[in-house]
Amino acid sequence: MAFGKFSAEDNFQPSAEINMIPMIDVMLVLLIVFMITAPLMTHSVQLELPQASSTINKTDEKDISLAIDAEGHVYWNGQKISNAQLSEKLQQTAQIANQPQLQIQADKHLNYGRLVEIISEASRLGVHKLAFVSDPAQ
Repeated sequence: MAFGKFSAEDNFQPSAEINMIPMIDVMLVLLIVFMITAPLMTHSVQLELPQASSTINKTDEKDISLAIDAEGHVYWNGQKISNAQLSEKLQQTAQIANQPQLQIQADKHLNYGRLVEIISEASRLGVHKLAFVSDPAQ
C-alpha cells in the first residue's frame, strides 16, 4: 500500500488553491449561533400591572383636589389656576408639617406629558403624598 501518489510518473506539487471548506464550516457555525442568540437580545419588560379596586376611598377634608382637564388646564379644589399659581400653591403645601394628600384627577384624553410635568413639579417642590382618583367601572 503506497501513500501520496497514484502513479509513478506524476510529479507531486503543492496546491496553491485555498481550501474553502473550513471557512464555510466556521461561517455556518457563526450563522447558527447568531440565529439562536438574536431573539434573546430583544429588550422587553414583563410587567404585572395592579388591578384597580372599586371601593370608595374616604377623603379627609384637608385633602387637596387637583383636577386636570383634556386641554391641560389645572383646577385647585375646583378653581382654575395658572402654572405659576400651581407652583406657588405646591410650595405652600410642602411647607405644611402634616402634608395633605394631593388627589390628582386627570382627564382620560389628557396628554401624558402634561401629567408628568405636574407630578415632577410637585415632587421637586416637596409634595410627596399623591393619590390618583379614578371613576370606578360599573
